[in-house]
Amino acid sequence: MLIITLNKKHILLILLLIFALIFSNAVTNTSSSSIENRENSTPLLIVMYHNVLTDTSRCGKYTITPQLFEQDVLYLLNEGYTFVGCNDVIDSVLSHSPLPAKPVIITFDDGYYNNYTYIYPILQKHKIKAVISPIAIEAEKFSDSPDPNPAYSTMTWDDIKEMCDSGYAEVQNHSYNMHQINKSTRGCARLPGEGLQKYQSRLSQDLTKAHNLIIEKTSYTPTCMVYPFGMVSKGATDVIQKLGYKMSLSCTEGLNYITNDEECLYMLKRYNRPDGISAEEFFGRIK
Repeated sequence: MLIITLNKKHILLILLLIFALIFSNAVTNTSSSSIENRENSTPLLIVMYHNVLTDTSRCGKYTITPQLFEQDVLYLLNEGYTFVGCNDVIDSVLSHSPLPAKPVIITFDDGYYNNYTYIYPILQKHKIKAVISPIAIEAEKFSDSPDPNPAYSTMTWDDIKEMCDSGYAEVQNHSYNMHQINKSTRGCARLPGEGLQKYQSRLSQDLTKAHNLIIEKTSYTPTCMVYPFGMVSKGATDVIQKLGYKMSLSCTEGLNYITNDEECLYMLKRYNRPDGISAEEFFGRIK
């Protein structure tokens, strides 16, 4: 009979080896799970646009020309992308049905009138869909006093309804009056020293007002929350879920991976589209 005597140093070494094996296995399993989740998901590209103007001197990080937008559309079509809306993605997840090949959502924040002037005809021409997210207080203001100027106006509720009725646009919530940064508002984020309950109540009141206005003025029910500036705090998802929202969009850049898990629909990432770069170069960077 062989008897092995172990001292404290040997015991410690064995324990370290056992721990290393367990940790290694855990990391391997986590990595395998992550890879498996990616393999069982559909990559979703979301592109964020804002202003569209013909005056190239005003183009920049958040403003491009109609010609550049159409170049983007042609590039995506040639690469085999399918233009979908937020509701298409939500329906796919809830029904556990597959999304079309290479889905892409194009979003237009803030509801600028130039979207109606320049983008709407392009959507009709190429028979594709976009998501428009107006600032409700601005849509209300220009509906009361229309001033159809692509340089500075926003769309009226009638403009938004026309685009949605055409089937080439989908309207979503971008807040009633939280698209600002000052002492009383920091997008949809919690203010310094503000309690969670007060924050959620303030957020709920604003988003509910926008939600009800969209339904009243367009007959469409928003299902996605598009956070102004991407500024949002913990507790916001609880608020929008109570309002019936199944999806939310951030301003963080990156690809999304859509699964059958409904939680994958919140805080989806978007790539901001700036001026000064071709469609090939812009989308080539994303790959």
